[in-house]
Amino acid sequence: MSSIMSWQLRSTLLACVGVVACTPATFDYGGPSAGGPTSCDEDDCPPECPAGTTPGPNGSCQATCDDWDSNLELPIPGGLAVSAEKVCATGTSPGDEGRPTRAMAQLVDGCSGTVTGAALPLSDQGSSLDTVAPQGASLVVAGSSNATITFAELDASTLAEKAAYPLQGLPADAHVVDLSAGASGAWLVGASATGGAVVARLAAGKLCSGAVSGTVHAVAALTDGALIVGEAAGKLSLVRLGSAACSTPTTTSAPLALPGADWATARDLVVIESTAYVVGHARSGASTPFGFVAAVDIGSGAVAAVVTSDVLLESATAVGTHLYAGGSRGPAQPGDDHSGSAAVLAWQLPLASGNEPAADQTIAAHRVRALAHDARAVFALAATGTAVSKLASVALLTQPR
Repeated sequence: MSSIMSWQLRSTLLACVGVVACTPATFDYGGPSAGGPTSCDEDDCPPECPAGTTPGPNGSCQATCDDWDSNLELPIPGGLAVSAEKVCATGTSPGDEGRPTRAMAQLVDGCSGTVTGAALPLSDQGSSLDTVAPQGASLVVAGSSNATITFAELDASTLAEKAAYPLQGLPADAHVVDLSAGASGAWLVGASATGGAVVARLAAGKLCSGAVSGTVHAVAALTDGALIVGEAAGKLSLVRLGSAACSTPTTTSAPLALPGADWATARDLVVIESTAYVVGHARSGASTPFGFVAAVDIGSGAVAAVVTSDVLLESATAVGTHLYAGGSRGPAQPGDDHSGSAAVLAWQLPLASGNEPAADQTIAAHRVRALAHDARAVFALAATGTAVSKLASVALLTQPR
């Protein structure tokens, strides 16, 4: 375990369900608890379990999960998703030996941190892979290639590309900002200096897209549409989209009331039942920016609770009774991958204004770009400002019920 992994209120880890074939060093042949011997003859002893595993039932060896960190070949990390006990990280590969950068996805074992595969989806030269979201047995990714935004469906276990869906009619400088997948499809928001904000949806192999007013920062798929965080004049609002016409707002909230801020930007959005958790950073005048999480009632747009932090928050995920948010602390500016210290914080849910984080985790990198989780751990994809990125695993504070 890396020495940097030091959670407050750390909970007991659960063993992974993956089993590899081997037998324990000694068996309990009706040992003390059964009134018999506990060792075997040296020549008859079964082989020991390999490192990283412990004896399991019926002579098996079970992998023991622990916190870990791994280096990935992603100098510009993008998105993170978990599917079938594997963690998929996306981003932009190094442009070495005169070759341009390319979109890359890397697959990592969620228990050991071992890189098990890599692929170059959207493999045209000069492409980037910005986001990824799980959807059934597939991973939906989105990125830009040759001035075109493209959805792609990947096999979750092999990263093989199953289908690609280029979006037509968008400005040449349009790029992906965020992606979320759910029952209503995979929703993408993007930005363009010449054409404004872009919203698109991929559902059952069919695309729809269009422009929306203002700036769009984040999206969360709903069962009957999507929720996006928009910005106008430094003020954030929640915009709800229906599934019938994917870029047509059905409701727009009043500007969100964030105490102590006259400007704010959202970086991620998590929806739990009727509450949206907006994560980002804000400032008042020329003061130092600060991170925030705002709990907002989706129906009314009222801000129910706000917590703030010295970490400029970039991403979030909720699991069990906690909301986890990651970003950068220290002498860093928003979006800076070359200074500051990457951190993951966790707050108890439901959120209460002014509450301090229940946990504060530092990672040996500069900025957390994406978070994801399974039933055992939260995974953080962080930028280091070098040719590699850091993928770290940290145990959950409480296990989900």
